[in-house]
Amino acid sequence: MAPDHRYYKRLNFRRVPMEHYEVEDMFGKRRKPRLTLLCDLKDISIGNGSYKFTLQFYLANRGKAIAKYVAFTASFFNVSIISTTGHFERLDSLRGIPSIQYNMILGVIHPHPISRVYIGEISFSVKDGNQPIRMEYEIEAEDMMPIEGKLNLSVQDLITMKSYIDKGAKFTLTPEEQVLTFP
Repeated sequence: MAPDHRYYKRLNFRRVPMEHYEVEDMFGKRRKPRLTLLCDLKDISIGNGSYKFTLQFYLANRGKAIAKYVAFTASFFNVSIISTTGHFERLDSLRGIPSIQYNMILGVIHPHPISRVYIGEISFSVKDGNQPIRMEYEIEAEDMMPIEGKLNLSVQDLITMKSYIDKGAKFTLTPEEQVLTFP
């Protein structure tokens, strides 16, 4: 804000007062939700060439505004879905591959630097131990650009993580960064 209590913009090498709607737009752009997907890996079962595991799904809002009308969809490759719990709807018949959808129409996700909201759990069975396991997903919310991401795991990753989980470690997978974190 200038000393004369007005906001200005640059236009063709000049300083021009901004209209009220332009100021509103500028301030509105600063406060948006920023949703992040977090997945806790648990219950890894390995035996006789069979690999099973469970992912618990969470959404976290690291933005500066409440996330409304949240939608999360995901498709999975090289796995079969054994079971789902929580608020997932299966979309397999629509997409032709194992897929889920989550919609939060009535609730909101508040911004917070560390909290997260549980949305469901899926148990998987790996189809081919020689191929990577892949998840492709999209997160949408009001006033937020859609976020697309991927998570890739190998059977060797599962074997390695199982040895740590058996010793009491916990894994949170953050697909955007492809980082494994130990809480």
